[in-house]
This record gives sequence, structure tokens and C-alpha cells, in this order.
Amino acid sequence: MKIRELQKGRRKETQDQIDASLADRTPQEWAFLAGFIDGEGCIAVYENKGRSGYMQVSFSIRAANCDPRIIEWLKDRFGGGTTKRGGARAGSGRWREAYTWYALNRRAATIMRAIRPYTVIKGEQIDLALKFRETYGAARDPVTGRNGSVPTHVRAARAVLLADIKALKHRSFN
Repeated sequence: MKIRELQKGRRKETQDQIDASLADRTPQEWAFLAGFIDGEGCIAVYENKGRSGYMQVSFSIRAANCDPRIIEWLKDRFGGGTTKRGGARAGSGRWREAYTWYALNRRAATIMRAIRPYTVIKGEQIDLALKFRETYGAARDPVTGRNGSVPTHVRAARAVLLADIKALKHRSFN
């Protein structure tokens, strides 16, 4: 089956659906997730030119571990998806399998807002990522609802936010 056929029946989650799926999470669960993201996670915001020439934005929150149980628990409690990675490493045997939990776009933003009060390390990255997320829809025509080209001032603001996020990720501790 072709990818288009697979994606044909998929619908984007609405904010109400996401909120309902996360409504019964306890403060302890949010705090645990924040700690796990602080230690093993990644706040990812990318803007890349796609094959078609249009700018594509990727917005996610991710966490990885070698124990699949914690990754499955995160998926069960917070939604999102999982991946598995592992394989041969040249000359030194085999890497351990690594499992990743991730949430994208709206779900990622909702989760970031919920864990922000509990973060110690990644709070600034979350703040900048959420500011970046607020730029979505800047090209949407208020009458037709269609997306057009992203205005120059929005592109400039995104570039600054991306640079700030990158600087936080590569900050040295002297």
C-alpha cells in the first residue's frame, strides 16, 4: 500500500482530543516526565526546506532509553509514538537497542506547557520552542483559511528563536 493511501484515513488530533487524553494525569506523572525529559530528552525544533522547495517545520519532544518498559509507559500515559534503534557498530560488536518516545506538534506543545513548571534543565528550551510554535499559522489567510508564504518578519523571528535554542543546547559549563 502506498503512503498516500495509508495517510488518507488519518486525521489530525484536535486540541480537545489531546486535552481529554491527558486530563487525568497527576502532578507526580507530569513531574516524572519533566525529570525524564531533563535527563534523557530532547526539545526539537527544526525548519528545513523540503523536496518540494517549501519550508517544513518539525516540532517535537523526545526521550530515549535502553529499557522499553519506560518508553511504553510514556506512550500509554502521554500518547505520541515510539521507535526502536540499534545495530552493528563497525569493529566493536553490537550497540544496545535504544527506544525513543516522541510527541509531535500540538501534543508536544501541550505536554511542554504541562511539564514546564517541573523542569530544571530544559525549561529555557521549552520556553523558546513554545514561542516558535506560536508563529504557526502566521501565513494563514483569515478569510480562506489557506496557508500562504510565511511573512518575512515571521521568518526572521523564527531564525532568532532557532539560533537561541541551538545556543542553549550547545552551552558549555565553565
